[in-house]
Amino acid sequence: MLSEAPDALIRAIAIPGGDAAALQSLQTSYLEHLGARAAHLGDATALASRAKDPLFLAWLIARARQDARAPEQPPATSPRVLAGNRFALLEAADWPPLMDMLQNDADATTKPAGVVTACVSAALELLRETWPEAADDVETFVCALFVPDAPPGSFSSGSVANMPYIVRVSCHQNAWPALLADSLIHEAAHVKLRMAMQVTRLLQDDSDNAAIYTHPWRQDRRPLTGVLLATHAFVSVFAFYKRLAALRPDDGRGAQEAEALQARVETALRTLEAAQGLAPAGVRLSGVLRDEFDEASAIGA
Repeated sequence: MLSEAPDALIRAIAIPGGDAAALQSLQTSYLEHLGARAAHLGDATALASRAKDPLFLAWLIARARQDARAPEQPPATSPRVLAGNRFALLEAADWPPLMDMLQNDADATTKPAGVVTACVSAALELLRETWPEAADDVETFVCALFVPDAPPGSFSSGSVANMPYIVRVSCHQNAWPALLADSLIHEAAHVKLRMAMQVTRLLQDDSDNAAIYTHPWRQDRRPLTGVLLATHAFVSVFAFYKRLAALRPDDGRGAQEAEALQARVETALRTLEAAQGLAPAGVRLSGVLRDEFDEASAIGA
């Protein structure tokens, strides 16, 4: 654990556009955390050379957890790279635990690389035009994409703590690029916050033992971690749509998405602010999220 969380780090965790040195410190501390957990595997040298290789990190975590699906030797780096060498494109054969990310509406086959490249390029172009800092966050905390096939018009995304820097997204030809940009912002936020939770004490030690909270995106009761993850991600997604609505006022879709999210994010923030299980750094993080939400709400007002 980091001995303390300076304000620059809390802000960098909370929202896109944080201090570059703080983000680097976060990632370095996370890799040190992984190295300590996996020291018995004798892979310190490999970890240094493959620090942002998502397949290697997923393998390292699986081996440390004694996951029977992890082979004795680490997987090779994915040879498939897309969207201007920004992201690796993964298939289930590259790392079988990727199948854990599949939704019921998704096929185990992946979208063709050409389709994914076009979709990702359009989403990143829109994101960089709308909110450059969010594009930077995506390119920092997403290194590989898993894009299973899905029915037309079906959009979903996902990521898991044991596969850092890997996100699952949906994409479709001729779809509105903002939907994929939304997914990338959302999942990059999850990757970043999960790293932070490994190296910074955001919750009190016993605060996550019971599923007693609700938030607007799940009907079941959730532990405090679930509320924090959802609120953190949707504050940035809401801020993206508010910026998009201001950038393109003649296209009402951004404003519609922001309006649909605003009350839900407010409800989630109030739940988080009232929770008793936040550690001091978590309280500060919640405060930055509130400030960002209020500032985004004022855009175009």
